[in-house]
Amino acid sequence: MGPDALADWLERDALTRALGRLGADHRIVVILRFAADLTISEIAARTGQREGTVKSRLHYALRQLRSAYDAADRAAPEAHHAR
Repeated sequence: MGPDALADWLERDALTRALGRLGADHRIVVILRFAADLTISEIAARTGQREGTVKSRLHYALRQLRSAYDAADRAAPEAHHAR
C-alpha cells in the first residue's frame, strides 16, 4: 500500500469512527444527505421530521464530525513520533 492509499484509508477510518460516535438521529441525516445525496426536504419526508429539525441535526452532526476529525488529525503526528 502506497503512502496516498494509506492516507486515504486512515482518513476513511477516522470518518467512520466519527460517524459511529454520533447518535442515530444525527448519523442518519448525515448519511442521507451525503451518501444518498438527498435534499433537506427529501430527508424530512423520509424521516417524518420537519425541515428545521433536519437542518438542526445536520448542523450539529457536522460540527461534531469536524471536532472529531480535527482531534484525530492533531493526534496523528503524535502517533507517528511515538514509533
